[in-house]
Amino acid sequence: GIRLLPFAGGALITSLLAQRAVDAVGARFVVSGGLWLAAAGFVLFFVAPEPLTYSWVAAAMLLLGAGAGSLAIASAMIMSGSPQRQAGNAAAIEETAYDIGNVLGVALLGTIAAAIFADRVGEAGGADQSLAAAVEIGESTGDMELITRATTAFTDALAQVGLVGAILLAAAGGLVFALTPRNVDIDVQH
Repeated sequence: GIRLLPFAGGALITSLLAQRAVDAVGARFVVSGGLWLAAAGFVLFFVAPEPLTYSWVAAAMLLLGAGAGSLAIASAMIMSGSPQRQAGNAAAIEETAYDIGNVLGVALLGTIAAAIFADRVGEAGGADQSLAAAVEIGESTGDMELITRATTAFTDALAQVGLVGAILLAAAGGLVFALTPRNVDIDVQH
């Protein structure tokens, strides 16, 4: 739990500063910039040296959290862009889209990570199912090479997922920047 604090800290900082940032540079840049911050967090997973240390993971989580915190402005953009009489519908659609995005992101990135891990570990009696399974099998059979291979495969999979996540978030940030009008006013409900 405590090791997840960098994500929460990043989200807290940007959510507190988001409105001031909107006043300074506009909502379009804050939302797209938040996605680019999160992309930078994923890049850190990709470029981190081996063995992967907590300091690299913490830095990546800080940037991922900072990106997430700035998305409060995206919510304000959605809500300010809907008529008052349809605010409930807009909130429901926003929440549904957010949840679907989370599920699809975890499914996509998790599938990529699982495929990379399984490919690098090999079947080895079910060791390709998870790092925990590989360690358990390695310990019970005395196959320390399997544990080493599985640990390396896990960090390799994390690095590759970092690259994919960075590309997807950077592209999303570019789309938001390109498609969002420059003068969006999140303080006025339409």
